[in-house]
Amino acid sequence: MKHIIPIIWGMLLGLVIGFIGAALTQTKFQVGTTLIVTAIGGVLLNIIAMYMEHQVKNVKA
Repeated sequence: MKHIIPIIWGMLLGLVIGFIGAALTQTKFQVGTTLIVTAIGGVLLNIIAMYMEHQVKNVKA
């Protein structure tokens, strides 16, 4: 569960940023594309966080 919540928050914040960005650039706001891109970004950040957490545990041992 601790890995799902950041993805959901990333998607919500991505929607806000995408909406504002589309308004500023006067382009069409595409919800599907925004959700997919931010979900992929959230998954990548979770993978990096898990890797870093694993590295810290190895250093302490």
